[in-house]
Formats: sequence, structure tokens, C-alpha cells
Amino acid sequence: MVLNKKWFRNEKGFALTFVMLVLVVVSILGLAVIGMSTSAFRMTRIHSDSESAYYIAEAGIHYTIDLIRKRVNDLYNRVHSADEFFSNLESDLDSTINLERFESNFGRGPEVIITIAGSRKSGENSADYTLTSKGRIGNSTRTVTSAITVNWIKDEGFANLEDIFLYGSKLKFTGNNISGEEGTIVFDTIELESNPAIMVTNIYVNGPLTLDHSSGDIGNRNMPGEIYINGDLNLLSGAVRDIFGEIYVNGDLKLVGAKIHGNVYVNGNVELGWTPQINENIYYTGNLKVPEYYDQDLINKCIKVDDVPSFKIPSLDFKLKEDAWFSANGYTIEGNVTQNNIPNNVRILADNYYSDSSQSPGGNIIIISKGDIVIRGWRHITGVLIAPNGRVTIEGGSFTGTILSREGLTTERGGWNLNMKPISDFFTDDTLPIILTSNQDTDSGNGENPVNEKNRVIIKSPIQEK
Repeated sequence: MVLNKKWFRNEKGFALTFVMLVLVVVSILGLAVIGMSTSAFRMTRIHSDSESAYYIAEAGIHYTIDLIRKRVNDLYNRVHSADEFFSNLESDLDSTINLERFESNFGRGPEVIITIAGSRKSGENSADYTLTSKGRIGNSTRTVTSAITVNWIKDEGFANLEDIFLYGSKLKFTGNNISGEEGTIVFDTIELESNPAIMVTNIYVNGPLTLDHSSGDIGNRNMPGEIYINGDLNLLSGAVRDIFGEIYVNGDLKLVGAKIHGNVYVNGNVELGWTPQINENIYYTGNLKVPEYYDQDLINKCIKVDDVPSFKIPSLDFKLKEDAWFSANGYTIEGNVTQNNIPNNVRILADNYYSDSSQSPGGNIIIISKGDIVIRGWRHITGVLIAPNGRVTIEGGSFTGTILSREGLTTERGGWNLNMKPISDFFTDDTLPIILTSNQDTDSGNGENPVNEKNRVIIKSPIQEK
């Protein structure tokens, strides 16, 4: 067969063209692959930088919290009051912290800037601070925030005896009000009848507390302090009731009607009903239950946290001095005493004491019993009643002074008042008729020491991106 040379030359030209076309296509595909790979690398790097910036910002929060904890713990060992503590803490803490303590990444040095905002309100034993951390690497930045509470909970044993004017296992009160600005009352249980007000700065209850069908204030309006409930707190009907001071609940909170003027810390669940007034916030560790109609602003004031400050209910041990001491200090020593009228300015040590009259004694009376004290009749009394082993019962009128009893205080009949007068108004250290010891063995049930490091700095809200 004879080949056509012209045709053969055309075939060679076609092959060359085909080869060139393939080279062009391969080159285009190669460039595309390179471009896609470069773009993918760039996107991966951007994503990596963004993730790195977040973790850098998060690390900044952890660093700052650790720094604050160290400074707080140091101050606890050096200062002796809330004013001194917060003054030093806030002067020590820089408002802006710059960190560059990270390894370089592809020649770029990561950095983080942390700002601290917030301050203690005058007179309070805690302060809220907001931490904002901005992490940066390359052109990527991420910002996260967290909120913490710093508490001043100095463990100096039992509260000052000068502040305590009512102490016992149970308070059963039928009167109008209990007044005690700057005062402290401590009971295992409190039972209130009618509509009394407990206008006391500090209140300790070593058990649950239910307030219903009451409109009386709880806490002191002029000088609010702390209210500690070692159990469930049920605030039921009584929407006009004002509650003053910081509230600490080692149990569940059921809040139906009340005006809450301070923060509430609940180591349990929170159930809200109707529409209470919440001026500050409720911090809780359990679950929140609210009606469907609830306003979102109220719901926003309920903040779930990992921990709330724990506490201990003070336990006071006191016993009488020897009989000879009472004889040497002008006391009449009797067995079981029954008197109609209480003598003016009486000082008596009895096995048990009973009085029933409508005549009010003059001056300051001091009645101390190895057993019970029962005072009936409508009268006005100023003085001190001490029953280290028994119960005190008062029928009516008014009492101004201090009552310390092992079994508690029962009041009978309504329409009368208990008013604080500190024990230091009646005794000096040398003339105090009891030997006083104190301990903190009764805690809030969660096994925490009230002054351990965990309770000094509380993370109020977890880290979240801004």
C-alpha cells in the first residue's frame, strides 16, 4: 500500500496540536489545583487563627481569675475588714492586663488584652466584676467575657455578742414587730403568727423558713445585712412584704409574693409565682421554674451558676458562772421563784422563774434562770433574760433588751414589740454573768468552710463569647 505523503504530514500536525492542547489543559488544571490548594490553606489558616484567638482569649480569663484568687487569698491573711479588703483589691488590680506569654505561631506572636470592670458598693461584703478578654493572632480576634463575685467572709468565730439580742432553738412570735438595727438573731426555727415584721439587720435560721399570709418587713430597711436560711425558703402570699439584705438559702426557694431588695443566693432550685419584685438578682445552682406569662426582664434576673457562697449557722455555748460569783456581785439567789410583781432593778438567779402581773418594773431587770423563765401579764420591761438550759416565755406588752435561751423564746398574745438593746448596755466584760464560748459546728449542709478559697471568688457566669 502506498501512503499519501500529504495526508501523513496532516497527521503529524494534528498530533502536535493535540499535544499542545493537552499541555494547556493540564496547565490550567494544575493552576486551578494550586489555586484551590492555596485558597484551602488560606481558609484553614484563617479558621485556625480564629480558633486560636478564641482559646487565647479564654486563657486570658482563666489567667485573670487565678490572679484575682491569689491576690484575694493574700489579702485575707493581711487585712481585717471589708473596707480594707476591697480598697486594697481594687487598687491592686489593673483595669487592663496585656499578656504576650504565648509561643509564636509561624512567626506571629499571639497576644491577649483583659479588662476588669466593676467595683464594690459601699457597705457590702461582696462585689461583682466583669472580665473581658480579647485574643488576637494575625488578623483574627475573638472576645469573651465572664463575671465573678468576690466575697469578704472573714471567719472570726461567732458574731460579736454585742450584736446578738435574741438567741435560742425556736422563736414563736405573736407580736407586732421585732426591731434590731445592727442587731442579730439566731434560731433553729422561726414561727410567726399574724403579720409581724422582723426588722433586724442579720437573721440566722438553722432550718427551713416559710412566710405566708404576712406583710411585715423582713430585714432592716435602714441598715440591711444578711439573712441566712439553712433549708428551703418559701415566701408565699404577702406581695407587699419587703425583704432587705442579702439572702442566702441552702435549699430551694419558692417565691410567690415579696419585694426583694438584695441579691439572693440559692443552693438549689428556684420556683417563681405571680410577679414578685426583684431589685437585684437571684443566683441559683439547680433548676428554674417560672409561669409562662412571666416577663423576660424578671427571668433575666435569675442566673444559673455553678456555686453560691456557703455559710455556717453560729452555735453559741454559754453557761452560768458559779453561785458564789452571783452572791459576790449583788444577785439574789433563789430556788423556784414565783413573784407577782417584778421588783425594780432586780438581779436574781433562780432555779426557775415565774411572774404574773400587769405592773411594769422600773429600771433594768436582770433575771437569770437555771431552768425556765415565764413572765405573764401586759407590761413593759427593759433588761436581760438568760436561760442557758431552758425556755423564755413572755405574754405581752413590750420588751427591750437581750434574751438568750437554750430552748428559745415564745411570746403569747399579740400587739406588742421586742426591741433590741445590746448586752453591752447592761454588762461589762467583768460583770457578764455567763461564761461564753462559741463555735461554728453547724454549717450550711454542703460541707464547705465559709472562708475557704472556693467561696472567696465565685464564677457568677461562665465564659461566653461577646
